[in-house]
Amino acid sequence: MPQIREWNEISDRYHQGTLLLGNGSSIAVNDCFRYDSLFEEACSLGYINEQVQQVFEEFGVSDFELVLRRLWQAKKVNEALGVEPGRVEEAYSLVRKALINTVRDVHVSYEEASPHLESIYHYMMNFDTVISLNYDLIVYWAAQLSREELGVWFKDCFNKSEFRSDWADLREPYRADGTTLFFIHMVTWYFEEKASLARGK
Repeated sequence: MPQIREWNEISDRYHQGTLLLGNGSSIAVNDCFRYDSLFEEACSLGYINEQVQQVFEEFGVSDFELVLRRLWQAKKVNEALGVEPGRVEEAYSLVRKALINTVRDVHVSYEEASPHLESIYHYMMNFDTVISLNYDLIVYWAAQLSREELGVWFKDCFNKSEFRSDWADLREPYRADGTTLFFIHMVTWYFEEKASLARGK
C-alpha cells in the first residue's frame, strides 16, 4: 500500500519538477474556495437548479470536480450506447458554468490574498512547471507580483488567444531558468466559450 509522506521529507527529490495545484491550494488562502461553501453559494445564487442539485445529492458530495467527472463519464457511456446528446451534456455545462461564476462572485480581493502571494511565488519558483487546476486568480496574482523581485521568472503561456499544441515550445522559459505556468481550466473554458459563440449558443 502506498505510504503518504510529509512534503518536507521528500521535497529534495523533486527539485525543478512539476507542481500540480488543486483546490486545496486556494483553500489555504481563503475558505471561500471550499467546495461546500461554493456549492451553497451556487445554489443560493440560482446557478444550480433543483434537478442538478439532485445529482450532487445522489453522490452525497458538494465537490464540483467529482460531479463534472461523473457527468463526463455518463456522456461517454451515452456516446458508446448511441444515446442522443441531451440532459447530461446540459447538466455538465450548467455545473461547469456554475463553478466558474460562483468562484468569480465569491473571489477574494487582491488585498485579502496579498499576504500570501510572496510565499506562493517563492514556493512555485522551485519547479520547472506549475499546472493550476483552479478557476481563481491566486497563482496568476502571485506570478505577477514576483516580477518586482524576480523580473520575468514565470511564463504563463497565455498566447494572444491562439491555441498552441506544441507544448514543448511553450515550456521553454523566457530565460535560462524560470517556471512555466499552465492554467488548464482557464484555457479549456476560453476555447469552450469561443466554440459556443461560434455555434451561436
